[in-house]
Amino acid sequence: LFRIEAQIEDFINSLVNISNPSFVNVKKDYSNIRFYNGNIRLGYKNQKSTLSQSPIHFARMCSILDLIHDLLYSGKYSTQRELYYQNVLVYREQSNCNNIIQDVVATLQVPRIKLNIIPTSKGLIAGNLSFRVKNNNCNWIHCNERITLVPNNIEDIIKVKINARYLIVVEKEAIFNRLVEDNLTRFLPAIIITARGYPDLPTRKLIHLLTRSYKFKDIVGIFDYNVHGFKIFLTYKIGSIRMGLESFNYTIDLKWLGLHAKHILDLPEKLYQKQTKRDQSLITKLLYSDLFQDFVKSEQGSKKYEEELIHMKENNIKVEIEAIYYHGFQYLTKFIINKILQKNYF
Repeated sequence: LFRIEAQIEDFINSLVNISNPSFVNVKKDYSNIRFYNGNIRLGYKNQKSTLSQSPIHFARMCSILDLIHDLLYSGKYSTQRELYYQNVLVYREQSNCNNIIQDVVATLQVPRIKLNIIPTSKGLIAGNLSFRVKNNNCNWIHCNERITLVPNNIEDIIKVKINARYLIVVEKEAIFNRLVEDNLTRFLPAIIITARGYPDLPTRKLIHLLTRSYKFKDIVGIFDYNVHGFKIFLTYKIGSIRMGLESFNYTIDLKWLGLHAKHILDLPEKLYQKQTKRDQSLITKLLYSDLFQDFVKSEQGSKKYEEELIHMKENNIKVEIEAIYYHGFQYLTKFIINKILQKNYF
């Protein structure tokens, strides 16, 4: 509360003194990040946003600070989606509201749960896991009976039971559904989780909670053979620039099961896609960043990650996980089980 009130007080004083008010945000790009102790960490570079330069950004900052102040003062909690609908005309899109919240988190140096903001979960979980949450009449939620939505507030989980040796992280919902339909967890004692794309904070927090609560034999992930699939893998493993302050708290020792270059060699070329200019730009930017090079050389990294990215770039191709269905619908489940049992990942 004090930090928010101090920000607003500075803003009002600037207006009274007919000066140009400003917010100072922590810079969130490759120039202000470093790889430290196995995680992405934000540096100390700041960027100033003034009222005259960015009136819309300023209005959004003031709006979100006002809403957060009300939450803290009343002791209530809100999801990011609910905050967006409090002032749709100012935010215009949910992504704008999310970005402003991240700026506030970085500026105040406080995780969003301390601001009474609960990120909205989009993650799904299935397999040999049961858990209980507050305010649920102490009923157990059994993920082996049905696909379960990851709770918004992971702090509400009060007890966990795990009967699995493996944790499998899946990039896409369609692949997750295929593994569930194929009853993968009957052949392999496992938990399967997907965030349906780039991971949301609750899904990452749940995975982190599970890996802290239980020693899995292996924690592996399967992603598209493209730069976005690889960046999603990195987000789980070392964090992300976008999440800033909170990112490194929820990293896990995830191994990359696939897809790798060798997994697509026997696929017909018609299943390959050409990379876009943006894909190529992202690969180049990532490959030659100090962050990535430090990661590759670290204990958590591997030269193989660099080799896979170079192969993507030089061959100008990308392949979706679904291309594996060329060998038959059930081939993917067998592929994953075999790779896990053979420890064929890095």
